[in-house]
Amino acid sequence: MEEMLDVFDGNGNFVKIVSKKEAHQIENGKVVFPYYHKNVHIWFVNDKGECLVQKRAACKKNLPNLWDIPSAGHVQAGEDLISACQRETLEELDLKFSGSKFEYCGEFVYEEAKEFTYHYMVHDNTPIAKLTLQKEEVAEAKWLPFDEFNKFIYSNEFCPHPKEYKEFVLKNIMQFLKQTINNWMVVNCHFCCRRLFWKPRHKHDFSANYNQKSCSISYFNVFNFNNKIFWST
Repeated sequence: MEEMLDVFDGNGNFVKIVSKKEAHQIENGKVVFPYYHKNVHIWFVNDKGECLVQKRAACKKNLPNLWDIPSAGHVQAGEDLISACQRETLEELDLKFSGSKFEYCGEFVYEEAKEFTYHYMVHDNTPIAKLTLQKEEVAEAKWLPFDEFNKFIYSNEFCPHPKEYKEFVLKNIMQFLKQTINNWMVVNCHFCCRRLFWKPRHKHDFSANYNQKSCSISYFNVFNFNNKIFWST
């Protein structure tokens, strides 16, 4: 049975129900259908401050073999957003979550595809080996440290989403990490400008080893005072 979608005008008012094929009418590389439909984009982070990404299957019609959102899909006709999130994560990754697992973090209007995309964050620690990937959709998956993900999302290996979309995603993930991952905070290394995650030993004293070759500092203390970050070697 063909997938059916609710479609809306630019103000979000329901118009009618159409087939997925009709909603994706393309001419000269552009969507020509006049109405918008809804998508859910689900992003995952774990206790290490890593982000999950998935590689689109080679058989996908659009953008095969490129890395992308760990779980995403259309909201079917009559379906609510949380139910769509639960269905997509179960289908693509074989992960079954209660509705409370998904934390809403914002909407991005994807003009190029005529989509209202609703973004959710999930805090989960499932190892890659325990994921059952939907072969028709997903080729592989991996966890990336946030500083690597921050570069990877702009690389040619990742789907060519608009710059505004990527900035929106990174902002949401950073905010979620700071609020959700207990005792972790984000700082910028003033030597290499990479975003790093540090775990505190004491209330106002942060320290960690950082041995990446691209970072010119291997050890420093970070002090949090009135929400301002100071560090010293």
